[in-house]
Amino acid sequence: CSNLTAFAKLYSPITGLSINALIIIMAVLSLFFIIPSGLKTVAWTDFIFGCLMVVVGVIVAVVTANMAGGMTHVIETVPSEIVEFPGAFFSVGLSTVLLWIFSLTPGGMTNQMYYQRILAAKDTNQVRKSLLISAICCMIAYVWAVIVGLSVRSMNPSLEGEMATGWLMDQMPVWVVAVFSGLVVCTILSTISSGVQSVVVNLNRDIYRVVKPDVEDKKAVKVSRILSVVIVFTAALVAMFFPQVLSLLVITYSYSAAGLV
Repeated sequence: CSNLTAFAKLYSPITGLSINALIIIMAVLSLFFIIPSGLKTVAWTDFIFGCLMVVVGVIVAVVTANMAGGMTHVIETVPSEIVEFPGAFFSVGLSTVLLWIFSLTPGGMTNQMYYQRILAAKDTNQVRKSLLISAICCMIAYVWAVIVGLSVRSMNPSLEGEMATGWLMDQMPVWVVAVFSGLVVCTILSTISSGVQSVVVNLNRDIYRVVKPDVEDKKAVKVSRILSVVIVFTAALVAMFFPQVLSLLVITYSYSAAGLV
């Protein structure tokens, strides 16, 4: 839901299309990725998109920092409280930080997309390797967010957070916008596809196959495809009626936290 909204908010100013129209377009595009081979499609596209994200992300970070006058200039022009250590960790307010920790951490721990990939691995060594790669990718993503986020803040201090990426894409050279647009689409498409496939696997294997244990594989695949369509368009409806990306993430992760408690 949140990724559908994010896509629509980013591309509405560029394309001139309404947010709801873009949500539907991305929902349909996601189905083309999921339906043919399910988890196999998602796994391969995640890998290809992941490699693309790292390469393009580095290009975008360098260009953005240069547009802002270099990181030294960026650090000097943004408010000191958001870059000083350790105060920057609490610059958004202690209550907000605690809310994020108590909602996002259990949300990550209960994320079915992670578990399904771990349980699909052939041996323990693959799991260890994948966890190490995940940790490295998380650090790369964190550094990228800091560089790009602070650079945008330096160039446009009054900008709302959720509008930052869309504004940045409007300021970049055309060739960078084209590359960056591809990165954003890949990231969002990959996440939506993974999320939908995760829910489908839970509904199909943990509920449908328990109720009907003798169901034929061919029929189970058909059920998976039907569930994919239902889930994607349910998500699209939620995204249309709840267009705040960060709020939606915090709220949904809070349900995971409440369940664990």
